[in-house]
Amino acid sequence: SIALTILAIENGIRVPDGLVTIYPAVRWVDELVPGSRTRYANDLILPAEWIRYFAKAYVGADKLDLSKKDKLISPILTSDDILRRFPPCFILVGKLDPLFDDATEFYKKLISVGNKDTILK
Repeated sequence: SIALTILAIENGIRVPDGLVTIYPAVRWVDELVPGSRTRYANDLILPAEWIRYFAKAYVGADKLDLSKKDKLISPILTSDDILRRFPPCFILVGKLDPLFDDATEFYKKLISVGNKDTILK
């Protein structure tokens, strides 16, 4: 839903009135990054190897380097100008989850550009 909202904003299409994101993957990278991805790399539900598997399935194993440049693959890279036009978001993520830091960083970016109706739970 985040990538589709980015495309809608860029193309002048009506955006949703709000987004509900559950454990949003906003940073697709093939390596472990410090923080929650490292702390919870052995998570029973979403272990690190599954995150890598899903990233490769989503963008293609030969195109993972794009995940560090393309905002549609890694929405955390979205410009402030686009984020200012985002609808309110409800971001749900567990505190003991590998994606916690990514979701929290995305939340903070939305808040920093004025999206005060965004909620992180």
